[in-house]
Amino acid sequence: YKMKLLLTQVGEGKLTFYGKLRKGDELQDFFETFATMVEKIKSRQSREVDDLDAAIAAAKASGASEEAISKISGVRDEMKRALEA
Repeated sequence: YKMKLLLTQVGEGKLTFYGKLRKGDELQDFFETFATMVEKIKSRQSREVDDLDAAIAAAKASGASEEAISKISGVRDEMKRALEA
């Protein structure tokens, strides 16, 4: 039941979750692998947010349109919310 909830959460883009399975649960190994996978996704997404911050700064410095900067910022904000949720 809990794994189904966590898989649904991650599928919806929520990359932060708390808790573990009950001691003795048959899916302990699966849960640990799942948690490691989510941490790696979060780490990669955090780096991508940093890359988008740099791209936004470069776009502003080069005189890019506010529309273009807004689109990049929107993607960055959505990715950051997934890391914080």
